[in-house]
Amino acid sequence: MEDRYSAVVNLQGDSKQAFFGVFDGHGGTKAAAYASENIDKNIMDELMRRGEDEIEDAVKYGYLTTDSDFLKEDAYGGACCVTAVIRKGDLVVSNAGDCRAVISREGIAEALTSDHRPSREDEKDRIETLGGYVDCCHGVWRLQGSLAVSRAIGDRHLKKWVIAEPETKILKIRPECEFLILASDGLWDKVIPLCFIISEA
Repeated sequence: MEDRYSAVVNLQGDSKQAFFGVFDGHGGTKAAAYASENIDKNIMDELMRRGEDEIEDAVKYGYLTTDSDFLKEDAYGGACCVTAVIRKGDLVVSNAGDCRAVISREGIAEALTSDHRPSREDEKDRIETLGGYVDCCHGVWRLQGSLAVSRAIGDRHLKKWVIAEPETKILKIRPECEFLILASDGLWDKVIPLCFIISEA
């Protein structure tokens, strides 16, 4: 079990602020554990430096700082991430890799993230522009014949191509927003399809 999570309520002493994250480790637990313990602090430090209007950049550089600090640890492995910051009535959802966020609005599921996989056209183009390659191994598209994601914290040996920069979506929290699910690909790729199979049987 290489996954970790983080849940910080009463962020900065404010009961209406919180941070949540899910971290899916690969190649060991170290990257996931490191990200779960540090990424919220790094994001909030960036936000304090930048100000309220730059929360998207604060999240971006919080991820990048976590990545660069982890690489200094001389540890191996990597971790995909999905995080949610609740702040001043906004929901700020970010991801790097194939962890996903889905919100329910009035009973309708809405994806808030898009997976970073080597098969995604823009990710494939980015990798190939940097001199890497993407190929299909036993039905799974992989970077350098190895990793099935194209963004993550860590992955030192593939760092030329595996970036930690997240994609972020910001939305106002409205009464129709019922709940948010943050989960690794273990839920989306394995559990959810199994539920459909059982329900159709």
